[in-house]
Amino acid sequence: MKFKEDFEFGLFVEDNRMEIQDYYLHLGRYKFASRFVKDKLCLDLGCGTGYGSSFLVKKGAKTVVGGDKSEKALFYAKSCYKSKQRKSLEFVYLNATSLPFLDSSFDVVISFELIEHLKNYERFLLEIKRVLKRGGVLILSTPSRRVGSIVLTDWKYHLHEFSKEELLGLVNKYFVSSKMYGQHSLDGINLVLRRVRRTARRLLQTLGMRKVQILLSRLFRYNRLVPCRMDDFDEIPDKEKVVLLTDNSTPIAFVVTARKPVRVSS
Repeated sequence: MKFKEDFEFGLFVEDNRMEIQDYYLHLGRYKFASRFVKDKLCLDLGCGTGYGSSFLVKKGAKTVVGGDKSEKALFYAKSCYKSKQRKSLEFVYLNATSLPFLDSSFDVVISFELIEHLKNYERFLLEIKRVLKRGGVLILSTPSRRVGSIVLTDWKYHLHEFSKEELLGLVNKYFVSSKMYGQHSLDGINLVLRRVRRTARRLLQTLGMRKVQILLSRLFRYNRLVPCRMDDFDEIPDKEKVVLLTDNSTPIAFVVTARKPVRVSS
């Protein structure tokens, strides 16, 4: 199988596009998650091309199973990372609302930027709860619904976007000890710059000015793809790191941690 141009670097596939800032947001989530994985059995749901799953193994996870529904992404993941971490890393094709694992299989389940793509997101959380061991940890992220309206983001593949209150209420329905974090608070000049970039990009796409769009994107440090290196996990700007959410902040993405109850309710 020959890699396409939009696939060779291994961060994203399926013709996605990414800003440098968003790239670091993704790396920041995995770096945050790495504090929970030492000597643990972990499931990385929506692992994409596997860079995050591989990073978790490097940070001490006993075993990481990366799961995704993109066969192209999994092919890359197996080709690039599996041979290097054969005993501790596995990649599998799966349906996120019907996981092919036994009950209580994992200590930690990680799912970044997946829940918003699912129609039956409650079934998704029930499946995560089922495969987690008692007291096991869920680490989940999703974009803020409010950001989509503020910066006119076209998240055309999203089926449902969450507010802070809705997401916390949903997680608390199935898990306990939840904590809410955020990444990159949108305020002041950050908000203005994102609006300008996204509005210009939409206009150029509408006018069919592809070459001009590419030229301007380089000036704005916007890239179609960014090669992912393990060293990049140590270069994440402070504003892209996962931090506890304050009441007055508007993060680009929410990150929630929670635990499966130790005692099963009757």
